[in-house]
Amino acid sequence: QSNSGQTGTATLEPAGEGTKVVIELANVPAGVAQPAHIHRGTCDNLDKAPRWNLKAVRDGRSVTLVPVPLTTILKEP
Repeated sequence: QSNSGQTGTATLEPAGEGTKVVIELANVPAGVAQPAHIHRGTCDNLDKAPRWNLKAVRDGRSVTLVPVPLTTILKEP
């Protein structure tokens, strides 16, 4: 975001009755916690209010279990 030079991936996979979200980033500032969330909408029409908060990205990685099935997350507009 904002020409930060950071790149990465977010992987969502079913985990029991919830969803495991793994974020992996490169070129992150050392020792800095970066907020992470899932928002409704698209890149062109993003709801600024987070729908689901995730654990902060620390040293390039975040793993969160969201207590909602992946199918529900994917159905959100």
